[in-house]
Amino acid sequence: MNLSLNPHDSQEHRPRFLLAFTLAFVVFVLLLCRLFYLQIIQGDYFRETAQKNSIRIRRVLAPRGVIYDRNGIVLVDSRPSFNLMLIPHEVKDMGSTLKVIARLLGREEATLLESMKKQRARLGNRAFPLISDMSRDELAMVESARLDLPGVVVDVQPIRHYPHGTLAAHLIGYLGEINERELARREYAGYRQGNFIGKYGVEKAYESILRGQDGGQNVEVDVRGRELRVLNEVASTPGNDLYLTIDYKVQKAAEDALEGREGAIVALNPRNGEVLAMVSAPAFDPSDFAGGVSSKVWRALLADPHKPLNNRVIQGTYAPGSTFKLITAAAGIETGVISPGDVAGCPGFYSLGNHTFRCWRKQGHGSVNLHKAIVQSCDTYFYKLGVKVGVDRLAFFARSFGLGAKTGIPLSGEKAGLIPTTEWKLKRFGWKWMLGETPSVAIGQGYDLLTPLQLVNAYAALGNGGTIYKPIVLRKAVGPKAREIERDPPKVRARVAVSDKHIEILQKGFEGVVNEPGGTGGQARLPGLLVAGKTGTAQVTKGAYTKESESRVPYQYRDNAWFVAYAPSKNPQIAVVVLVEHGGHGGSVAAPLARRVLAAYFGIEEPPPGTRQASTPPVVKPVSVKPSGQPAVEPASAPSPAQQEESVD
Repeated sequence: MNLSLNPHDSQEHRPRFLLAFTLAFVVFVLLLCRLFYLQIIQGDYFRETAQKNSIRIRRVLAPRGVIYDRNGIVLVDSRPSFNLMLIPHEVKDMGSTLKVIARLLGREEATLLESMKKQRARLGNRAFPLISDMSRDELAMVESARLDLPGVVVDVQPIRHYPHGTLAAHLIGYLGEINERELARREYAGYRQGNFIGKYGVEKAYESILRGQDGGQNVEVDVRGRELRVLNEVASTPGNDLYLTIDYKVQKAAEDALEGREGAIVALNPRNGEVLAMVSAPAFDPSDFAGGVSSKVWRALLADPHKPLNNRVIQGTYAPGSTFKLITAAAGIETGVISPGDVAGCPGFYSLGNHTFRCWRKQGHGSVNLHKAIVQSCDTYFYKLGVKVGVDRLAFFARSFGLGAKTGIPLSGEKAGLIPTTEWKLKRFGWKWMLGETPSVAIGQGYDLLTPLQLVNAYAALGNGGTIYKPIVLRKAVGPKAREIERDPPKVRARVAVSDKHIEILQKGFEGVVNEPGGTGGQARLPGLLVAGKTGTAQVTKGAYTKESESRVPYQYRDNAWFVAYAPSKNPQIAVVVLVEHGGHGGSVAAPLARRVLAAYFGIEEPPPGTRQASTPPVVKPVSVKPSGQPAVEPASAPSPAQQEESVD
């Protein structure tokens, strides 16, 4: 057997060996180059990437500060919320993951898919909440299936809690997710997409105080996304606490009084402008906004014809009706157009040109001076007085009392209202002011538009002797270790343009409204407390409705009912205004509600509904009119039921 190699065969296969060797060498060199690139040149990058894949960065949101009433009763605090979070780059199959979650929690898969798309459009591959504020049962279901849900984690975050439901909702406000426009503003420097901020009320006004400082954690996870341990942590810092000026018991009494009605109640301390209660009805539920309001709830709130998001105390503008007679009276005596003892006749109407203006009391009030005109709210008297004073001087004194201008309360959205002048009308409509428009303005109708807060602030100034304060809602802000970090001190805005002598005359008149026979505000009387105030019944429309057909008037066309008061009449501690939209008469509808608020503030037990109040002790002496026009004093006595029924303005 010959085993020798054939030289001819060796030469024939040599090129093939060389080609194979060359190819192997080239592949080997390429592999070496690739390894060099990956391990040397890109080594740091891939090392960092690998570390990121094993370490999860978790934000720890800071709880917002607690909000208390003036006496330390908790109005708003925070509670833990369990949120189901998705980490997109860790989810292997988004479709199947959403199916599992929908099956576990009984949710609509389409709804979860829509939520996921919206969140990813905003936040990209960052972790985002798919389901917020899960129940304990839902939490248990998710935890039991965590091994089958890579990229799904449960995060515990603080969420706003409202132990008293809708109480003071418009004052406290609500939270919402920060938007792109807000992120670009300087005051929100340091915020990021997904943060919740105050959007309304105190939550917005004191955002910088209430907001805490977020923290974070680096958490080690395994290849299946399970958290193993916390590597390091930066603790969050809670926000500072607020003590508001409102008094819980007064606020609750005001809310209960207005329940089932539309309108507003606000109470102030006349000595410093502190807001003691603020109610706008109907209200919204701030807990709907705590974890982000759903589009369904938001659309329903916006579409509601009763406008629950509108804070009627500062954003609602209304004709003040007879409560405006304070301004007409002040203008009349301060300018010398009338003297307090001057007498005018009221036959139940006032004719000017070819127009007749009716008094609310058909048979008229007979001979009246300023005091009786205020007490019994004689329209005819104030028609005549308004024409003598003139619209521009009425406007001057109205603005002197702070009407037709923002009060400066630190809440957004406040409206200024409107006090008409000849210049305003010419500029607004291009027409001159007509004399026949003045009588309506003089009794708070026509173009007059005020907010409830402006009106109560004006009467607070009357009660305290003429000082206009800026309304305030913050008593103090408290930081770590109960250290006071901020306070909103009383701020005097102006002094009314009425002398002390004339203020005292006006005070006597409004004291008589509640306490004298025939006074329109007798329903606000309380035992042992001298209340001063004024009723008002303001037309909403000039429709063809009469008092006789009042019960058949559609709700939206019925008169608004007003009552504004302060107590005690000497050195008052509280001023309160009640507005009941489409409520009817101020004396019979709004005054009893104000009585409930005053009773709560002073701790007076209210008599049963429908009980007529006896006159207060005989410190109140009604002023009558002698034929000469000079005032005379009569003994105080309780009004008869017939008189009280008459006094309905």
